Amino acid sequence: MRVEELVGCWLQQGRKFVLGPVGMGKSNLCLFSLHDERIISRFGDRRYFIRCDGDESREAVVAELAAALGITMSANAENEVLHELSASETVLVLDNFETPWGRDILHCEALLQNLATVPGLSLAVTIRGNMFPPLGWEQPMHIEPVSDATGR
Repeated sequence: MRVEELVGCWLQQGRKFVLGPVGMGKSNLCLFSLHDERIISRFGDRRYFIRCDGDESREAVVAELAAALGITMSANAENEVLHELSASETVLVLDNFETPWGRDILHCEALLQNLATVPGLSLAVTIRGNMFPPLGWEQPMHIEPVSDATGR
């Protein structure tokens, strides 16, 4: 089951791209997994779901992260975000990352590389389609259509 795969990845402090067409449940899978008892037990309130569909750049994603972490935006906000994320084990979902990545490819890939170096950070990045940044992470998870019964 996909939830088990994602939860297992996070419990091992892994990084995973979650790919698939529009409406396949990538966001819902991540939200459901964030509420798994094992994830709640391990990460407590350090579980973040950041919607990136309105973001057009690396700076916009950093602003979303800073706001979620209670950090005031400044010229040094990205470093402050990375520092705060490393303060304790954290799980982070960047949802609809295709939006900023499609508009600011190199800078958004560099942000993901920086996030991947944060000790104790488990990460999932949802992207519409099958293309994803070539960062050498675990095998991406491809979401396919499911039956109505399974979806319920």
